[in-house]
Amino acid sequence: MDDILTSDDSIQMDTEQAVSSVIAAAGNDQDQNSGMDLQQRLPTSPIPPLEAAVNPIPRGRGRSGFIDNADRWTAEVKRLMTRSKRTGQACNRCKARKLRCDSAPGGCFHCFTANQRCMVTDRTTGDTFERGECARLHATNASLREEIAALKQANERLEQELEALRMQIGYSMFSELLEPSLLDDANLVGNLPSASILGVLRPSHS
Repeated sequence: MDDILTSDDSIQMDTEQAVSSVIAAAGNDQDQNSGMDLQQRLPTSPIPPLEAAVNPIPRGRGRSGFIDNADRWTAEVKRLMTRSKRTGQACNRCKARKLRCDSAPGGCFHCFTANQRCMVTDRTTGDTFERGECARLHATNASLREEIAALKQANERLEQELEALRMQIGYSMFSELLEPSLLDDANLVGNLPSASILGVLRPSHS
């Protein structure tokens, strides 16, 4: 009986070993195949340069004529804002009192009727400013730039006039330096004896 159990156990062990070897062989084949598939799937071309990652090809329509810059997106947002009837951002007073705020550039209707400053807090930076202040600052900046350009032109004209005056003063000073020598020459010519005196003093050949 023990011999029978021993033989059965040995048969079972042999069977398990055979199954394990078959599974291991199948696994090795699968690993080799997967490795070959992985090698086949890997790209043979070199890694694209960094510029391709930084500036990827834009998606969507109009890819050939795509322009990716700030002016394009600004124009797109402005176009969407003109089509929308909603206020871009309510002022602080209307937001706190849950009033319908309008998008008047100088201040909303509710703040105007209440004689209050129409203050707006930027949701990105958290800065609070009066509505219309940015437009006024832009206008002031443009005006100051024009004044600076006019002052630069006036300064250039003054520099040219100053240079002309310097040249004129230098010429006059040079003339003044030459005048004494010219006067000396004139005095020397004036002190020369006259022709009559020279004739009297000249000996006669008769």
